[in-house]
Amino acid sequence: MRQKLPQEETPAERRKTALHPIRVVARRTGLKPNLIRAWERRYAVVEPARTSGGQRLYSEAHIERLLLLRSAVEAGHAISQVAALADEDLLGLTLTPMTAPGAHVDESRPAAEEERIRACLDAVSALDSDHLSHLFEDALVELGPHRLVLDLVAPLFDRVGQLWSSHRFRPMHEHLATSVTRTFIDQLIRRQRTSPGAPLLVTAAVRGQRHELGALLVAAVAAVADWRVLHLGPDLPTEDLVAAAREVGAGAVAVSLVYPADDTQLGHELVQLRRQLGPELPLLVGGRAAAAYAPFLETVRAIRVHSLEALPPVLGELRRHVAAPPQRRLPTPVRSSLEGAPGTLLDTSVSARSGRASRPWRSRRQLFVSLEARRRYR
Repeated sequence: MRQKLPQEETPAERRKTALHPIRVVARRTGLKPNLIRAWERRYAVVEPARTSGGQRLYSEAHIERLLLLRSAVEAGHAISQVAALADEDLLGLTLTPMTAPGAHVDESRPAAEEERIRACLDAVSALDSDHLSHLFEDALVELGPHRLVLDLVAPLFDRVGQLWSSHRFRPMHEHLATSVTRTFIDQLIRRQRTSPGAPLLVTAAVRGQRHELGALLVAAVAAVADWRVLHLGPDLPTEDLVAAAREVGAGAVAVSLVYPADDTQLGHELVQLRRQLGPELPLLVGGRAAAAYAPFLETVRAIRVHSLEALPPVLGELRRHVAAPPQRRLPTPVRSSLEGAPGTLLDTSVSARSGRASRPWRSRRQLFVSLEARRRYR
């Protein structure tokens, strides 16, 4: 009797059974190797095979699970709360958005937040930039990007400002904290993947504003909320901010006002900014000093963002008025979250004929009535 030869594997079957080193997994998932190792060590999210030399080898199923975990964390869920979920449950989390940024928070979290902030302040006090960077990375593993910005970075800099004002921190401390945070947040923004056709937000600190961190944190929150972002830094002349917004086809512009609270020239700068941007493009304004310029903000019909926590609903409402072209959307939110490109400048959905965004804005009155209704009845 003739022996039946084993059937040769097809290319698709070989791909399914292939094993990959961690550098390939990092490239395909967008997760850093040290973050993948930390998730394995702390939460056993996957169990890779090992070579005789101890090198990790990951299957396609491992990569798919890591992509789902990344999507859940980027949606605002803590890794500690989703690590044990089955892939089907993780898929459900990506399909069902969280009802509020603070959902699924441990009761012990306030104490943990304070402990993280104090550890970061100790690192700043000791001028230990490496330790501060490691603390940020550890917090990113536990909190995810959205809660990291809201629960650690923003309150940390409120505390740094207080210590600087009371002369307990010197300028060197504030500069070190700003430098490390700027680098970390910039990398965080670049790691975010946005769905095709996502709107673009331009952020900056206007002329005379030398503190850019508030605008940079707005950019980070927007990137996590599936906006492409272009951050232009501090002390930017109005004409350059306007030129950049037109060049990239911005869906909105956001500026931060930090100090001082009594500069009439800054108010006139906002008026000039609105005049050059035109009446239709949304202008978001926030920051510690924003309240002092309320008359100017009303004049220029700016959208006042009272806190970073209030930003995601505003961005969500704006997205309803600057929808992506239908042909650029992927079939489901899962495909958008898993297959989107990195959150850097991509194609801007600009009409070659007019140079303007390919979808027209609804009326500004309709937009502001909608935003006001959300604030009043929340």
